[in-house]
Amino acid sequence: MSRVREIKAVILGLICILASFLSNADAQSVSDAYQTETFTAGDAPSVDIRTSGGHIEVKGHGDDEIRVEMYVRKGSRYYKPSDADLSEYEIDISQDGDVVTASASRESSGVWNWFRSGRDYAISFRVLVPERTLVEGRTSGGHISAENISNNVNLRTSGGHVRVAQIEGDANLRTSGGHIEIERLTGTVEARTSGGRIEAKSVDGDLDLRTSGGGITLNEISGSVAARTSGGTIRSDIRELTGDVNLRTSGGSIHIELPSGLGYDLDLRGNRVNVDLVNFTGTSERGRISGSMNGGGQTVHARTSGGSVNVNFSE
Repeated sequence: MSRVREIKAVILGLICILASFLSNADAQSVSDAYQTETFTAGDAPSVDIRTSGGHIEVKGHGDDEIRVEMYVRKGSRYYKPSDADLSEYEIDISQDGDVVTASASRESSGVWNWFRSGRDYAISFRVLVPERTLVEGRTSGGHISAENISNNVNLRTSGGHVRVAQIEGDANLRTSGGHIEIERLTGTVEARTSGGRIEAKSVDGDLDLRTSGGGITLNEISGSVAARTSGGTIRSDIRELTGDVNLRTSGGSIHIELPSGLGYDLDLRGNRVNVDLVNFTGTSERGRISGSMNGGGQTVHARTSGGSVNVNFSE
Protein backbone atom coordinates (compact mmCIF):
# COMPACT_ATOMS: atom_id res chain seq x y z
CA MET A 1 0.00 0.00 0.00
CA SER A 2 2.82 2.42 0.85
CA ARG A 3 4.41 1.74 -2.56
CA VAL A 4 1.16 2.66 -4.30
CA ARG A 5 1.00 5.91 -2.35
CA GLU A 6 4.56 6.79 -3.30
CA ILE A 7 3.77 6.13 -6.99
CA LYS A 8 0.72 8.38 -6.75
CA ALA A 9 2.84 11.10 -5.14
CA VAL A 10 5.41 10.85 -7.97
CA ILE A 11 2.68 11.07 -10.62
CA LEU A 12 1.21 14.12 -8.89
CA GLY A 13 4.63 15.72 -8.80
CA LEU A 14 5.14 15.13 -12.55
CA ILE A 15 1.75 16.67 -13.28
CA CYS A 16 2.68 19.74 -11.23
CA ILE A 17 6.02 20.06 -13.03
CA LEU A 18 4.27 19.87 -16.41
CA ALA A 19 1.73 22.48 -15.37
CA SER A 20 4.51 24.78 -14.17
CA PHE A 21 6.39 24.31 -17.46
CA LEU A 22 3.33 25.12 -19.53
CA SER A 23 2.67 28.20 -17.42
CA ASN A 24 6.23 29.46 -17.89
CA ALA A 25 6.17 28.68 -21.59
CA ASP A 26 3.18 31.00 -21.97
CA ALA A 27 4.53 33.73 -19.70
CA GLN A 28 3.35 37.26 -20.30
CA SER A 29 5.57 40.12 -21.48
CA VAL A 30 5.26 43.80 -20.63
CA SER A 31 3.91 44.48 -24.13
CA ASP A 32 0.83 42.41 -23.18
CA ALA A 33 -0.04 44.63 -20.20
CA TYR A 34 -3.55 46.06 -20.08
CA GLN A 35 -2.55 48.81 -17.63
CA THR A 36 0.66 49.99 -15.98
CA GLU A 37 1.01 52.31 -12.98
CA THR A 38 4.15 53.58 -11.24
CA PHE A 39 4.38 54.91 -7.67
CA THR A 40 7.19 56.41 -5.60
CA ALA A 41 8.04 54.08 -2.71
CA GLY A 42 7.85 55.33 0.87
CA ASP A 43 10.30 54.69 3.69
CA ALA A 44 8.55 51.42 4.66
CA PRO A 45 6.84 50.27 1.45
CA SER A 46 4.31 47.46 1.32
CA VAL A 47 2.10 46.01 -1.39
CA ASP A 48 -1.31 44.36 -1.05
CA ILE A 49 -2.18 42.42 -4.20
CA ARG A 50 -5.44 40.53 -4.66
CA THR A 51 -7.20 38.93 -7.61
CA SER A 52 -9.78 36.19 -7.96
CA GLY A 53 -8.96 34.94 -11.43
CA GLY A 54 -5.28 35.26 -12.28
CA HIS A 55 -1.63 34.99 -11.27
CA ILE A 56 0.44 37.23 -9.00
CA GLU A 57 4.18 37.80 -9.47
CA VAL A 58 6.26 40.10 -7.24
CA LYS A 59 9.92 40.86 -7.90
CA GLY A 60 12.33 43.03 -5.96
CA HIS A 61 14.57 45.47 -7.84
CA GLY A 62 17.10 48.20 -7.10
CA ASP A 63 14.89 51.18 -7.97
CA ASP A 64 12.96 53.25 -5.41
CA GLU A 65 9.60 52.84 -7.11
CA ILE A 66 6.72 50.39 -7.30
CA ARG A 67 5.54 49.42 -10.77
CA VAL A 68 2.22 47.59 -11.16
CA GLU A 69 1.47 45.80 -14.43
CA MET A 70 -2.06 44.43 -14.89
CA TYR A 71 -2.76 41.73 -17.46
CA VAL A 72 -6.21 40.79 -18.77
CA ARG A 73 -6.48 37.41 -20.40
CA LYS A 74 -9.03 34.93 -21.67
CA GLY A 75 -7.66 31.62 -22.89
CA SER A 76 -4.36 32.35 -24.65
CA ARG A 77 -5.30 35.89 -25.71
CA TYR A 78 -4.26 39.06 -23.88
CA TYR A 79 -6.64 42.01 -24.01
CA LYS A 80 -6.09 45.78 -24.20
CA PRO A 81 -8.51 48.50 -23.00
CA SER A 82 -9.80 48.90 -26.54
CA ASP A 83 -11.13 45.33 -26.76
CA ALA A 84 -11.98 44.27 -23.18
CA ASP A 85 -15.04 45.37 -21.21
CA LEU A 86 -14.22 45.36 -17.50
CA SER A 87 -17.35 47.21 -16.42
CA GLU A 88 -18.39 44.22 -14.27
CA TYR A 89 -15.08 44.24 -12.37
CA GLU A 90 -13.84 46.32 -9.49
CA ILE A 91 -10.25 47.39 -10.23
CA ASP A 92 -8.15 49.30 -7.70
CA ILE A 93 -4.53 50.27 -8.35
CA SER A 94 -3.67 53.02 -5.92
CA GLN A 95 -1.32 54.27 -3.19
CA ASP A 96 -2.17 55.33 0.35
CA GLY A 97 0.92 56.40 2.27
CA ASP A 98 3.48 53.58 2.14
CA VAL A 99 0.92 51.02 0.94
CA VAL A 100 0.29 50.28 -2.74
CA THR A 101 -2.87 48.28 -3.49
CA ALA A 102 -3.51 46.28 -6.66
CA SER A 103 -6.79 44.40 -6.67
CA ALA A 104 -9.29 43.00 -9.17
CA SER A 105 -12.57 41.30 -8.37
CA ARG A 106 -15.79 40.49 -10.18
CA GLU A 107 -18.77 42.50 -8.98
CA SER A 108 -21.38 40.29 -7.32
CA SER A 109 -24.29 39.58 -9.66
CA GLY A 110 -26.01 36.83 -7.74
CA VAL A 111 -27.34 33.87 -9.70
CA TRP A 112 -26.44 35.48 -13.03
CA ASN A 113 -22.76 34.70 -12.43
CA TRP A 114 -23.57 31.06 -13.23
CA PHE A 115 -24.53 32.06 -16.79
CA ARG A 116 -21.62 34.50 -17.25
CA SER A 117 -18.73 32.33 -16.05
CA GLY A 118 -17.64 31.56 -19.60
CA ARG A 119 -17.08 35.26 -20.24
CA ASP A 120 -14.84 35.86 -17.21
CA TYR A 121 -11.42 37.38 -17.72
CA ALA A 122 -8.33 36.24 -15.85
CA ILE A 123 -6.74 39.36 -14.35
CA SER A 124 -3.12 38.97 -13.25
CA PHE A 125 -0.62 41.32 -11.64
CA ARG A 126 3.13 41.61 -12.04
CA VAL A 127 4.60 44.01 -9.50
CA LEU A 128 8.17 45.33 -9.30
CA VAL A 129 9.08 46.65 -5.86
CA PRO A 130 12.09 47.85 -3.85
CA GLU A 131 13.73 44.87 -2.16
CA ARG A 132 12.74 46.14 1.31
CA THR A 133 9.00 45.90 0.54
CA LEU A 134 6.55 43.96 2.73
CA VAL A 135 4.52 41.69 0.44
CA GLU A 136 0.91 40.51 0.84
CA GLY A 137 -0.65 38.55 -2.03
CA ARG A 138 -3.80 36.50 -2.50
CA THR A 139 -5.46 34.85 -5.49
CA SER A 140 -8.09 32.15 -5.79
CA GLY A 141 -7.44 31.28 -9.40
CA GLY A 142 -3.75 31.16 -10.21
CA HIS A 143 -0.10 30.81 -9.23
CA ILE A 144 1.66 33.25 -6.92
CA SER A 145 5.35 34.04 -6.47
CA ALA A 146 7.77 36.45 -4.80
CA GLU A 147 11.47 36.87 -5.53
CA ASN A 148 14.38 39.01 -4.31
CA ILE A 149 12.60 40.47 -1.27
CA SER A 150 14.32 41.57 1.97
CA ASN A 151 11.17 41.58 4.09
CA ASN A 152 8.32 39.30 5.09
CA VAL A 153 6.05 37.72 2.47
CA ASN A 154 2.53 36.39 2.96
CA LEU A 155 1.19 34.51 -0.07
CA ARG A 156 -2.04 32.55 -0.46
CA THR A 157 -3.82 30.82 -3.36
CA SER A 158 -6.54 28.22 -3.53
CA GLY A 159 -6.00 27.33 -7.17
CA GLY A 160 -2.32 27.26 -8.01
CA HIS A 161 1.31 26.90 -6.98
CA VAL A 162 3.38 29.06 -4.62
CA ARG A 163 7.03 29.93 -5.19
CA VAL A 164 9.46 32.12 -3.24
CA ALA A 165 13.15 32.67 -3.96
CA GLN A 166 15.91 34.84 -2.53
CA ILE A 167 13.93 36.06 0.47
CA GLU A 168 15.41 37.66 3.61
CA GLY A 169 12.44 37.58 5.94
CA ASP A 170 9.69 35.33 7.20
CA ALA A 171 7.38 33.55 4.73
CA ASN A 172 3.79 32.43 5.27
CA LEU A 173 2.66 30.32 2.31
CA ARG A 174 -0.72 28.67 1.65
CA THR A 175 -2.29 26.75 -1.23
CA SER A 176 -4.98 24.11 -1.44
CA GLY A 177 -4.46 23.31 -5.09
CA GLY A 178 -0.76 23.16 -5.89
CA HIS A 179 2.80 22.68 -4.76
CA ILE A 180 5.12 24.99 -2.82
CA GLU A 181 8.71 25.79 -3.78
CA ILE A 182 11.13 27.65 -1.48
CA GLU A 183 14.70 28.54 -2.46
CA ARG A 184 17.41 30.72 -0.92
CA LEU A 185 15.53 32.01 2.10
CA THR A 186 16.75 33.39 5.42
CA GLY A 187 13.97 33.48 7.99
CA THR A 188 11.09 31.45 9.37
CA VAL A 189 8.85 29.51 6.98
CA GLU A 190 5.31 28.28 7.57
CA ALA A 191 3.89 26.49 4.54
CA ARG A 192 0.66 24.53 4.03
CA THR A 193 -0.78 22.71 1.02
CA SER A 194 -3.42 20.03 0.69
CA GLY A 195 -2.83 19.35 -2.98
CA GLY A 196 0.87 19.09 -3.77
CA ARG A 197 4.46 18.60 -2.79
CA ILE A 198 6.73 20.92 -0.84
CA GLU A 199 10.34 21.57 -1.83
CA ALA A 200 12.82 23.75 0.06
CA LYS A 201 16.46 24.42 -0.82
CA SER A 202 19.10 26.61 0.80
CA VAL A 203 17.03 27.73 3.77
CA ASP A 204 18.58 29.25 6.89
CA GLY A 205 15.82 29.33 9.50
CA ASP A 206 13.03 27.34 11.09
CA LEU A 207 10.69 25.33 8.84
CA ASP A 208 7.09 24.34 9.63
CA LEU A 209 5.69 22.42 6.64
CA ARG A 210 2.53 20.40 6.06
CA THR A 211 0.95 18.72 3.04
CA SER A 212 -1.67 16.02 2.69
CA GLY A 213 -1.15 15.43 -1.01
CA GLY A 214 2.53 14.99 -1.78
CA GLY A 215 6.09 14.45 -0.70
CA ILE A 216 8.46 16.83 1.08
CA THR A 217 12.03 17.40 -0.12
CA LEU A 218 14.48 19.53 1.87
CA ASN A 219 18.03 20.32 0.76
CA GLU A 220 20.78 22.40 2.38
CA ILE A 221 18.79 23.29 5.46
CA SER A 222 20.21 25.16 8.47
CA GLY A 223 17.75 25.46 11.33
CA SER A 224 14.96 23.40 12.87
CA VAL A 225 12.47 21.34 10.87
CA ALA A 226 8.88 20.28 11.47
CA ALA A 227 7.41 18.54 8.41
CA ARG A 228 4.34 16.37 8.03
CA THR A 229 2.61 14.65 5.09
CA SER A 230 0.01 11.95 4.79
CA GLY A 231 0.66 11.25 1.13
CA GLY A 232 4.36 10.90 0.36
CA THR A 233 7.99 10.46 1.28
CA ILE A 234 10.08 12.95 3.27
CA ARG A 235 13.69 13.59 2.29
CA SER A 236 15.63 15.96 4.51
CA ASP A 237 19.25 17.09 4.05
CA ILE A 238 20.18 19.15 7.12
CA ARG A 239 23.55 20.90 7.04
CA GLU A 240 23.29 22.62 10.44
CA LEU A 241 20.78 21.74 13.14
CA THR A 242 19.92 24.63 15.47
CA GLY A 243 16.69 23.13 16.83
CA ASP A 244 14.69 19.90 16.87
CA VAL A 245 13.66 17.78 13.90
CA ASN A 246 10.10 16.41 13.75
CA LEU A 247 9.16 14.45 10.62
CA ARG A 248 5.96 12.44 10.15
CA THR A 249 4.27 10.63 7.26
CA SER A 250 1.68 7.91 7.00
CA GLY A 251 2.19 7.28 3.30
CA GLY A 252 5.90 6.84 2.64
CA SER A 253 9.42 6.56 3.97
CA ILE A 254 11.61 9.12 5.73
CA HIS A 255 15.21 9.82 4.75
CA ILE A 256 17.31 12.10 6.95
CA GLU A 257 20.88 13.30 6.49
CA LEU A 258 22.48 14.93 9.53
CA PRO A 259 25.92 16.39 10.33
CA SER A 260 28.20 13.71 11.74
CA GLY A 261 30.05 13.74 15.05
CA LEU A 262 27.35 15.59 17.00
CA GLY A 263 25.14 14.50 19.86
CA TYR A 264 21.48 13.64 19.17
CA ASP A 265 18.46 12.39 21.07
CA LEU A 266 16.77 9.93 18.70
CA ASP A 267 13.11 8.93 18.57
CA LEU A 268 12.65 6.96 15.34
CA ARG A 269 9.73 4.70 14.43
CA GLY A 270 8.73 2.91 11.22
CA ASN A 271 8.29 -0.48 9.61
CA ARG A 272 12.06 -0.58 9.72
CA VAL A 273 14.64 1.86 11.12
CA ASN A 274 18.08 2.04 9.52
CA VAL A 275 20.86 4.03 11.22
CA ASP A 276 24.50 3.45 12.15
CA LEU A 277 24.55 4.06 15.90
CA VAL A 278 27.73 5.40 17.51
CA ASN A 279 28.18 5.88 21.24
CA PHE A 280 24.52 5.03 21.66
CA THR A 281 22.59 4.59 24.88
CA GLY A 282 18.97 3.48 24.73
CA THR A 283 16.67 1.00 22.98
CA SER A 284 17.33 -0.28 19.46
CA GLU A 285 14.80 -2.53 17.71
CA ARG A 286 13.90 -3.33 14.11
CA GLY A 287 11.14 -0.73 13.95
CA ARG A 288 12.08 1.61 16.76
CA ILE A 289 15.13 3.42 18.10
CA SER A 290 14.94 5.57 21.20
CA GLY A 291 17.98 6.94 22.98
CA SER A 292 21.02 9.22 22.77
CA MET A 293 24.08 9.33 20.52
CA ASN A 294 27.34 10.95 21.60
CA GLY A 295 25.85 12.09 24.89
CA GLY A 296 22.65 13.53 23.39
CA GLY A 297 21.74 16.91 21.92
CA GLN A 298 19.07 18.15 19.54
CA THR A 299 16.04 15.86 19.34
CA VAL A 300 15.32 14.02 16.09
CA HIS A 301 11.77 12.63 15.83
CA ALA A 302 10.77 10.60 12.77
CA ARG A 303 7.64 8.47 12.47
CA THR A 304 5.99 6.65 9.59
CA SER A 305 3.34 3.98 9.43
CA GLY A 306 3.84 3.31 5.73
CA GLY A 307 7.58 2.90 5.19
CA SER A 308 11.04 2.93 6.69
CA VAL A 309 13.13 5.53 8.51
CA ASN A 310 16.66 5.95 7.20
CA VAL A 311 19.28 8.18 8.86
CA ASN A 312 22.70 8.98 7.41
CA PHE A 313 25.49 11.19 8.73
CA SER A 314 27.57 13.43 6.47
CA GLU A 315 30.88 15.21 7.07
